[in-house]
Amino acid sequence: MSPTPSSSATSSSASSPASPSLLPLPRRDFILLPLISLLTALLMGALAEFGSRQIWVEKANDDCAVGGRHKANCTMLMKNIEGPWVRYETNDCGYRGTASCGPKPAGNLRAVVMGTSVAFGLHIPYDQFFAARAAPELSKIWHHPVEVQNLGDIMPLWLNNDATLKEMAALKPDAVFLIVAPFDLSRAGGQGEEEGAVPKKANEVKTGWTWTDARLALRESRVLYMAQHFLLNDEKFFLHAFEEYADPNDASRTPTPPLVEQRFGLMEERVAKAVEYARPAGAEVFMVALPNRVQCALISKRIRLPHMDPYIFNSRMKEIALRHEVNYIDLIPDLERTPNAERLFYSVDGHPAAGAHSLMASAIVHYFRKRGGLCSTNKNGTAR
Repeated sequence: MSPTPSSSATSSSASSPASPSLLPLPRRDFILLPLISLLTALLMGALAEFGSRQIWVEKANDDCAVGGRHKANCTMLMKNIEGPWVRYETNDCGYRGTASCGPKPAGNLRAVVMGTSVAFGLHIPYDQFFAARAAPELSKIWHHPVEVQNLGDIMPLWLNNDATLKEMAALKPDAVFLIVAPFDLSRAGGQGEEEGAVPKKANEVKTGWTWTDARLALRESRVLYMAQHFLLNDEKFFLHAFEEYADPNDASRTPTPPLVEQRFGLMEERVAKAVEYARPAGAEVFMVALPNRVQCALISKRIRLPHMDPYIFNSRMKEIALRHEVNYIDLIPDLERTPNAERLFYSVDGHPAAGAHSLMASAIVHYFRKRGGLCSTNKNGTAR
């Protein structure tokens, strides 16, 4: 008697080998497969990092630096990841620029720029630097050739360096421009803090992260750096990151944190000292306060965030200037008229780009056009 089809199928199924997809994995595969996946991810990450470093090149070494300042008559090239190659030249005193720091030529007016990296023009070709842009127009307004001596530096800080102030006075300037930015506040006390960093107390356990912490942690990877660059160019992400992770001691916070109040006090002491050196030298003193990228974005877009006021830094610096009879050149009206003012800065690095220097130059020229000159007259009735 022949078997029924159903019994034959059952017998065939029972005698056939198991499907390969149902076989258990060998034990070694539980090690090999994750290891292969990990090695693949590492290889792809390494290739991405290598490719990024070829596309977004950086050269941060300061070849002219020696003993805390720049060598005289030196030339170097540097490049910010987000910016162009920039040629830096120093004069016979090691200041950025080519005009000699020797005795002032007869008939010239000498303007001295003081500050940190913004005043130095970091990441900016010299022809786009705000003082170089403004000088030709100032020469017309002041009715004398204008020579710029740039004591701004990425190393010594005019805020804490009496030697720099003495050099400024020795130049016999006609005008001194104090260029200040929010990150100068954290340096005003000489604590050597990174911009936005919160001083840590003994045995303090870190309980949260700020955007500054993330930026510093991701700084070494070119892929992650450029990921930040593209993310921070997105307005929604940019503002959300600031609102959620801004430093507790950001100068825009209201009410102003005690540490920030202390820093404003220290800044005022340094401004007063700069005036003490400049006035006996016969110089008129001016202050230009440039907000940071976030503050500029909030100002130009008229955005208000809870417990944040983007005008605090500039209003406080204006008060300091007026108390010490320093002429204040206000950038806020220009920023309010500038759409998307955050684009005037490098997204991750945070330094002002060429657009910000153009805005500063324009504001300075407009200020002196309205003023009518560097000053009215001296005792002899001639321009100083």
